[in-house]
Amino acid sequence: MIHAIQTPPANRRRFRSAAFRAHQSTGWPAMMKRRTLLIGGGAVAAGLGIRSALPQTSAGKSWRAFSNGDKVTVNGVVYEAECGENRVALQRSQNGVFRFSMIPGNLWENDDPDDSERTELDGWKGHIPTSQTIWASWSMYYEPSDRGAWSTADWCILRQIYAFYEKSQRPWSALVLKPGGVLHWLGGSATDPRGFWPTRYHQRIVQGQWLHFVETCKFDPDGGNGYWRSWLNGRQVLDYRGSVGKPGIKSVYAKFGIYRSRPTREIVSTRCANMRFTTDDLSALIEKPEPVPAWENWS
Repeated sequence: MIHAIQTPPANRRRFRSAAFRAHQSTGWPAMMKRRTLLIGGGAVAAGLGIRSALPQTSAGKSWRAFSNGDKVTVNGVVYEAECGENRVALQRSQNGVFRFSMIPGNLWENDDPDDSERTELDGWKGHIPTSQTIWASWSMYYEPSDRGAWSTADWCILRQIYAFYEKSQRPWSALVLKPGGVLHWLGGSATDPRGFWPTRYHQRIVQGQWLHFVETCKFDPDGGNGYWRSWLNGRQVLDYRGSVGKPGIKSVYAKFGIYRSRPTREIVSTRCANMRFTTDDLSALIEKPEPVPAWENWS
C-alpha cells in the first residue's frame, strides 16, 4: 500500500542527505545538517561552469534521459529524479532498466559543491508508516571500470532508506561502497551513540554481474523487538535484531542510485532493475528473483 506524503517538496528539500564520513573501527559517524542549501552566486556559477563543460552524449533511441525533477512510477511507487544537468546522469532503457552515471561535478541542485554529489531516484512520495513491516527488493549492476578499478570516494551510497520524523527527515539505512569494492550495510537504532551509524555487515562485491537484493525490516526504536534482514543473491547476509530506527521515526521511503562524497575524479555507473518498496511479502524473491530484462548496450 502506498501512502501519499503530506509534506510539500519545498519543505522536504530543506533537509539535505547525510554525509557519511571516514570509516572507524566500530561504525560510521554521520553528519546531519538541518539547513537550507542556498548557494551563493559564485558557487552556482562555478557549478554551472563545470556542468556545461561536460559531454552531453546520448546512448541513442533505446534510452530515455531524465531531467532533474522528472517523475516515473516503478511498481506502484512514484520516484523523482535528483540529478545534475548532464543528460547522461539518469536514463531508462526501453525495457525498464535504469542507468545512473555519476559524472564528477554534475551536481544536483541541492548538493553542496564542497561535500557531495548524486544521481538518484527519490521515492519520497511512496513513504510507508513504520508501524508496518516493510519489504524491498531490487537488482543492481555495477558497470566495470577501466582495469577493474573501484570508486575512490570516501563513501559511495548505492541505496538509501530515508525516514520522516515529526519535524525533520534523515537517513535510517544505507548501503555504502568503500574503496576496494567493499559494501557496508548501515542502519541506525536508538542504542547508537549520537551521530553514529554502525556497520551491521560488510562484504566485497563484484563488478559486471547482476546482484539481487531483498530486505525486510520491522521498526521498534524503543522496545527492542525490531529486526532488519537482508539477502544478497539468495544468501542471508544480515539478521539484525533489537532496536531498529531512531526514536520519533514516523515513516520511511527508498532512494536508488549513486550518492557520493566529493572530490572524486572518476565516473561511476550502475544499473538498477525491478525496484520494489512495499508492505507486500517479497520473501518469494529471495531464492527466485525477478528476471532482469534483456541487456541493452549503452554505447
